[in-house]
Amino acid sequence: MADSLLVALDVGNSETAAGLFRGEELVVVRRIATRRLPREWSRLLAPLADQEVTGVGAAVVVPRLEPSLQQACRELWGRGPLLVSPTTAGILLGYADPAQLGADRLAGVAGALECCPPPLIVVDLGTAVTLDAVSATGEFLGGAILPGPSLAAACLHRGTARLPQVELLAPERAIGRDTAEGIRSGVLWGTAAAVDALVRRFREELGGAATVLATGGWARQLAPWCSGLDRVEEHLVLRGIRAVEGRYRV
Repeated sequence: MADSLLVALDVGNSETAAGLFRGEELVVVRRIATRRLPREWSRLLAPLADQEVTGVGAAVVVPRLEPSLQQACRELWGRGPLLVSPTTAGILLGYADPAQLGADRLAGVAGALECCPPPLIVVDLGTAVTLDAVSATGEFLGGAILPGPSLAAACLHRGTARLPQVELLAPERAIGRDTAEGIRSGVLWGTAAAVDALVRRFREELGGAATVLATGGWARQLAPWCSGLDRVEEHLVLRGIRAVEGRYRV
């Protein structure tokens, strides 16, 4: 329905996003640090609270937050969210154990299939970087997982005696003239290079052609340094949540 209102909630490891869709149009996006939940559900959802929503969907990768999310949604809209999962996603799965798949990965693939015909590669650049492959027949085959830039930089700091925690600004050069520059080069350009290498291998295994969509909190910053990305879809996971919830709406 063109006038339907859907709340989509993407509960990630670092950040939680709440989107309000009017039909297919995303009209409101709110974000909050996941560490501030569950005590601040009201702060995140307050701008959406007075809406007469027709559906609520969520992709949650932090299981401990599911009970408080269910309660907050019922208090605001009289209904709990439809949770994205292997059984609700409506995606053909070729994964060995679908129960291991994160809801964000499923929602990202669902959103990609709404945007483009397969074969597809979905690159989610967040706390973790995930690359997911969808075959020409629309089957979610699996993918690759590596640390995202913030996590990689934090691990370097925590796991060594002398490497500092640095702000991940855009590097000026590949050959860092000091330790901070070296970390920025290695973490940011290294992540971009790793993504490009994996995209090339994925494309080979998919038969040589695939549309590559990027999303996630680091997508805009890293995309200019990645040669293998076709386009950035900032709200791909929210759009995937909307697509999944729409299949179940009465």
